[in-house]
Amino acid sequence: MTDIYKLIFLISCIGAGKPRLWELAQDFDCFEDMYNALVSDNASAYFTPAEITAARRTSDKHINAVTDYCSQHNITMLAYDDDRYPARLRRIINPPALLFCKGNADILNDEIILSVVGARNISSYTE
Repeated sequence: MTDIYKLIFLISCIGAGKPRLWELAQDFDCFEDMYNALVSDNASAYFTPAEITAARRTSDKHINAVTDYCSQHNITMLAYDDDRYPARLRRIINPPALLFCKGNADILNDEIILSVVGARNISSYTE
């Protein structure tokens, strides 16, 4: 299973929700191999200069802040290769590589589920 630290690092450098992560994944066996390539001396063989610069700027402090926040607020992080990751999401184009779940993550593979996605600050139009 993917090391969550390394996956957060990759997402921080490449971007969350961008197809680029999945384009790169075709060249690697797993996210950990992708991470190792990004932090290696040979990173330019796969990654853009902006991604390499982001890797140099991404700190342990940043990654630990994300994981600590999730831990303190009972937020479960599910990597794409986690057994609990929703099977339906695996079938979409550009699925999230990492899910942040509040509550019972085990229900994500139930037959019927409901999710709400939206902005934190709703406009008067959406009220």
